Formats: sequence, structure tokens, C-alpha cells
Amino acid sequence: MYCICGDADQTLKAWDPKEFSPKNKKELEPLIKCNTMRELILGFEINPNPSDDNVDEFLLFGKRKFGYCFVSKAAKKGLQSLKKDGEKSFACGQFLENGNYLVGSSSGAIYVGKENTGVLFSFYAFSQLIYFV
Repeated sequence: MYCICGDADQTLKAWDPKEFSPKNKKELEPLIKCNTMRELILGFEINPNPSDDNVDEFLLFGKRKFGYCFVSKAAKKGLQSLKKDGEKSFACGQFLENGNYLVGSSSGAIYVGKENTGVLFSFYAFSQLIYFV
């Protein structure tokens, strides 16, 4: 279970739902806890087919930034936050079957990325904000 908290850094936390029990009166420690971005988050997209090394992969996109996040089977976590100069917002994201992802921006550009390597390339698909890819 994931939660993006309302603190200034919009901390991302995750817990294993199997550990929840009405008998357990102690507060559970999160499996992961990391800062996401100080920008407004507009959306969240989960990869339905994460790579073999990862338990989960997801995108966060928002005002001026987007991020690729992963939780690996080796209990590692990561967030690569990407900011593209001149972009006011990123309004949508989508994972492709090959593991690459697309992120649509306010300028009409679509950014194509792969895992935590960042943006592979971008192209202008429209002259205005892209709401859905």
C-alpha cells in the first residue's frame, strides 16, 4: 500500500498489507520512505508489468517535474526526478509494453523514458497541453 503524504516533500511511504492486523497495536514502520518532489503532484501511473528486478514501478507527474520510481526485489527503492526547462507541467503518463514510459507536457511535447536512465528522447505531438497518452 502506497501513500503520498501532505508534508512539504510529499514523502512517499509503502507498507505490506499482510502486516496489518487488528491485534497489532503498534504503528507499523513503512517498508520505504522517500521524498518525492516539492512540486504539486498531478498524477500517478503504475506499471502493470514491472521489470524482473522490481516489485513495482510507477510515474509521478506534476508541476514542472515528473519522476520515475521503483521498488526492487532487493529491498532497494529509488526515485529519479526529472525537470525539463521551459515546461510548466506534466499532466499524464503511461507505461508501454516494452517497459519504456511516456509523459505528456504542457508544451505539447511527449517525453519517452526508460527506467531510471531518464529521458531517451522527446517530440512535439501537439501545440497545447497533452492530457492523455
